[in-house]
Amino acid sequence: MSVLRSSASPRPSWPARLAAMALLLLAATGVAHAEETSVIIDGTTGLVLSEHHADDPHAPASLTKMMTMYLAFEALRDGRLKMTEKMHVSAHAAGMEPTKLGLRAGQTITVHDAILGMITKSANDAATVVAERLGKGSEARFVDAMNAQALLLGMSHTHFTNASGLPGGDETTTARDMSRLAMALYRDFPARAKLFATTQFRFRGRLVRGHNHLMAHYAGMDGLKTGYTNAAGYNLASTAVRNGHRLFGVVLGGDTWRARDHRMAELLDRGFADRAREAAVFASAPHPQRHGLAHRVLNALSPIGTAEAETLRPPPLQVDRPPVAEPIKAQLAPTR
Repeated sequence: MSVLRSSASPRPSWPARLAAMALLLLAATGVAHAEETSVIIDGTTGLVLSEHHADDPHAPASLTKMMTMYLAFEALRDGRLKMTEKMHVSAHAAGMEPTKLGLRAGQTITVHDAILGMITKSANDAATVVAERLGKGSEARFVDAMNAQALLLGMSHTHFTNASGLPGGDETTTARDMSRLAMALYRDFPARAKLFATTQFRFRGRLVRGHNHLMAHYAGMDGLKTGYTNAAGYNLASTAVRNGHRLFGVVLGGDTWRARDHRMAELLDRGFADRAREAAVFASAPHPQRHGLAHRVLNALSPIGTAEAETLRPPPLQVDRPPVAEPIKAQLAPTR
């Protein structure tokens, strides 16, 4: 039997049908996030080598744990924590959603293992244990300190709602803000920052492997952190060194982890290539005559000879310290 179609209701074209199917799939999965943003920064000079919507708001996901670790490293430096200290696991911490180490209420975990759990497994339970230890039993108090520290570091477009990065409502950041945090970790805690190169560790008899696949495939990459939620997409903060030169990169909102990693590698490659070209141009430039008139005039004007003057590194970023920050941070727990 033939089926007649009304000329008033033509069958949708294939492109229209595909678009409708895509929208239905998006609504069904609930996976929707902001456009991808990125920034690449020279770790020596602080110069921005490339950026794409670097100040657009974006969910931080587990990049939040970089701030949790910043405050943990600060507590270690100040003697308020020790790597060997065993921290209590509360029911709240044990009940965190994955990914996690599978901690149970009433157990303990060392500071060392909690930090490595955050770096490799992006363990939400470990992050909450650290937050409750430093926040005197209150993750909310610790989050206040996280936001205060963000202001001190110049992260003016960042707001945290918990220590793990799990969706909490109005958490937000930008690629530029996260690059500031990444650089601050290496600047302020150079010895501890080496922990970010950890790709796996043994925890209670089992091997815990990391999520940062690019660490094994990108030459010179030696740290930082991955992140993912439905709202954020696939996030990544990275740092890599080539020929003694360190770059920092942040990519937020990748559609897949492969696409995110490919984008990060592409941006870092371009950044290193730009620095190499600049170095080559500088090396090929003619050197000034040391015995000409200009050199004699310069010597007369300055007590420092041109050849003897050292190349100066730029001063560290100075950020006005809001008066609210120090009182908040002072509430964190003392040494046990």
